[in-house]
Amino acid sequence: MWNSFTNALPGTCTSTSGATCSYVFLDIFQNSHGADVFSDDFQPSSTTSVVIPAGTLIPNTAYTSS
Repeated sequence: MWNSFTNALPGTCTSTSGATCSYVFLDIFQNSHGADVFSDDFQPSSTTSVVIPAGTLIPNTAYTSS
């Protein structure tokens, strides 16, 4: 778990609102071939955790998150 995004812009954003919006993005890549094995994008700035489904990450395998 992590703390919610500090100084995020609250409210609802739409592509036509012209507002600047803050979202949380999480992508996990397998280091050996760079494949994106998990993505959870455009989550509200108040997001503090995410559930990664069982079997997504393989034991003894290196991953990088961004």
